[in-house]
Amino acid sequence: ANVQQIVDDAYHDRLKPSPGMTIRESLEKKVERELNLARDHNGQYAQKHLKEDNNAEQMVVAGSKGSFINISQMSACVGHQLVEGKRIPFGFRHRNLHHFAKDDFSP
Repeated sequence: ANVQQIVDDAYHDRLKPSPGMTIRESLEKKVERELNLARDHNGQYAQKHLKEDNNAEQMVVAGSKGSFINISQMSACVGHQLVEGKRIPFGFRHRNLHHFAKDDFSP
């Protein structure tokens, strides 16, 4: 399922809660899972196509700095950001930041 379908299912009361979770928690967990899969898939593709003399890859392989997720973010996609293991919460009334639409759960 893609993220838009998950959000649509939640808006139209088709999303079923995961065991021990509310609908909202289930929505967030499913969206987080899909976005992580997309990041990982794109990152793996980018890593396969980096040359061996790429400085960022050499640092990760040597263990001196960074991780393959960092390479994924630099070369393929940054994707969504997690704060304390969760998507960024609504800090303003019904939205993350003032310039986002109210009740926008999209990635």
